[in-house]
Amino acid sequence: MDQLSYSAAWLSHWHDEITDAVSSMISTFEETFGYEPGTNEVRAADDEDLGLPVTTVGSSWDSGSADVLRLDR
Repeated sequence: MDQLSYSAAWLSHWHDEITDAVSSMISTFEETFGYEPGTNEVRAADDEDLGLPVTTVGSSWDSGSADVLRLDR
């Protein structure tokens, strides 16, 4: 699989664009959705995260279902 290489300048530009877009959304978030925005982050899973139950794809939980998606592997 090819690795994409991003320059520091590209990353900085992307960061600025995303920050502007998110700031615009955050300013009206509570008015739009009726509750305050929470904290979102992208990070590596820690031990506590890995202990969480699997997430299902579908309308109901069935531990024997083939539609169980493991996000931690």
